[in-house]
Amino acid sequence: MDSELDRRIQAMQIVITGGAGFLGQRLARALLNRSLVFDELLLVDIVLPHRPGKDHRITCLKLDLSREGAAKSIVSPETGIIFHLAAFVSSHAEKDFDLGWKVNLDITRQLLEACRHQKSDIRFVFASSLAVYGEPAICPVSLELALWLSSPDTAIQNIIHASTLDGADFGDWRTVNLPGIGVTVQHMLDSLERITDKATLARIQFKPDQAINTIVSSWPGVIDNSRALQLRFQADTRFDDFITQYITHHKQQA
Repeated sequence: MDSELDRRIQAMQIVITGGAGFLGQRLARALLNRSLVFDELLLVDIVLPHRPGKDHRITCLKLDLSREGAAKSIVSPETGIIFHLAAFVSSHAEKDFDLGWKVNLDITRQLLEACRHQKSDIRFVFASSLAVYGEPAICPVSLELALWLSSPDTAIQNIIHASTLDGADFGDWRTVNLPGIGVTVQHMLDSLERITDKATLARIQFKPDQAINTIVSSWPGVIDNSRALQLRFQADTRFDDFITQYITHHKQQA
């Protein structure tokens, strides 16, 4: 896949919005570990992103993209790819609709407009604004609730793969539901105990929140993978791999 990236994308600058976040940091490390040719990797967030390595090509920028002119300021003639991960997600956006609208819609539109006015061949990958699951270990939803999930490694692999595709590959519709697997919360807990132990499982707190359960249960528990697989996106096969990835990642960061 590295050779395909080199062949199909010669990016002078790569931009990651939401660069301080869980996926933004993983995406940055994944790009730095590939053979993709670029001069600058710009990580942008409302808080200063952590520098994910000593590579001289990394630039970290604290910037509120909702401010007038902010989106335009990070798109230049050198920009080749934008991975737009910045979002105000799910229940937060419902509680503060104006802010959700401003972040999830207006910033995206302003970035696209900046790209349109700069040059026509910038590759723009928008990862949507559903949810990223992480700390703390509190479960607010029903154990029977089914969720559609993608592991961090697979999500990053697919986000990068999206940047390698030609527009013609998508046909008339450039929105793709990325592959995932449907699992219940109970299935996740069983997997956690199987891969780790009862003591680790016992660290999870169960605090039912009907508002969150209502929101999450409105999301589909199963999605048709066929179009994404035809476009050569990758799919997870079992939830156990999610846990082993988490353990491996934190051992590497220790």
